[in-house]
Amino acid sequence: MIEFFDDLTQKPDANSRTLRADDGSRVSAIRESKTEPSRRLFFKELEVGKMRDSYLVKVTWTDDIQLVRMLCVNPQAAGCQRSETVSADETHPEYRRQMIVAYVKEPLSEVTVKIMAHEICHAVASAQNLQPDPCHNENGGRL
Repeated sequence: MIEFFDDLTQKPDANSRTLRADDGSRVSAIRESKTEPSRRLFFKELEVGKMRDSYLVKVTWTDDIQLVRMLCVNPQAAGCQRSETVSADETHPEYRRQMIVAYVKEPLSEVTVKIMAHEICHAVASAQNLQPDPCHNENGGRL
């Protein structure tokens, strides 16, 4: 069984390469596919809202519908969300960590991806009445 927030993506094959973003970025990976010379695979994944044990939100965007369906565990999916409860401890209340996967037809700019992930984090935090809002914990509100 796959753990909820483990790396759910398949490892790149010999014809693909994975690029790592710099340490200051929360982009987990950008993968380019070399299997079709005329097409690059768009895949961006961000984690936002630093919490005591991980992140509040993990958002994945890709133009690979098969990858979306694999991550969503649904052969008809064009996107999904899953959540997991993180138990309370003596200093923090219980909360639900969210994972969102979305199919996009066209690649999104780096700035658009960061802004959308950040705003999704605020929505998730607000819906759970998390105080203080964790969505600025890792970057002080800067892109």
